[in-house]
Amino acid sequence: MTPGSCWPRSQGEWVTDFLRYHVLVRVFDGDANAWLEVLKRHERAQTREMIFVQWIQNRLRSDPELLARLRDLVDTSGLWPSPPARRNI
Repeated sequence: MTPGSCWPRSQGEWVTDFLRYHVLVRVFDGDANAWLEVLKRHERAQTREMIFVQWIQNRLRSDPELLARLRDLVDTSGLWPSPPARRNI
């Protein structure tokens, strides 16, 4: 994945957006709607995070493979490793 294929804004914000992809994948398991609801509940509707989440929602609708590419990006970055698989005991 090249940066131009997934960065919503200027190159100056690419680090922030890279971290936001990690939050989307690791915290919200790719569910942008869940993230949006959290932002609304905590009165963060007029923030850059809200703009990002709305942008990513539109991108996910128009590019169904984007989430898989973002998961690969997050998984290979090594920044936020995926949790170990759950074992049923």
